Amino acid sequence: ILDIGNRFLIIAHGNVQREIAQLLIHLSDAYGNLVDNNIQISIPLTEQDIADMVGARRQGVSTYLAKMKRQDIIDTIQRFIVIKNMDDLQHVADGTNRLITTDRRTKERRNEIYDNIE
Repeated sequence: ILDIGNRFLIIAHGNVQREIAQLLIHLSDAYGNLVDNNIQISIPLTEQDIADMVGARRQGVSTYLAKMKRQDIIDTIQRFIVIKNMDDLQHVADGTNRLITTDRRTKERRNEIYDNIE
């Protein structure tokens, strides 16, 4: 029940990037293969697949995956996700590293939400 509650809080507060990171870590544990010092998730995934798994819109998933690629945390080879930096991905999953860059008003509102949770 706690897991469902935490998942609801994450979704309710719009932290899709954290959900995606947690999903990728889970999938790497279950389906990951070591390839050239990286972890390749051995099942092909579309952005829509990931969106369905985390309860988000495909466009949001696309945005966060692109940000993770620019940060050199992940890469994609065809429809396979390669985790290049597990430590950074874990920081995103834990909420200790936010990849989002948004306008100041959105950041201020998000900070208010996080302050009220803690």
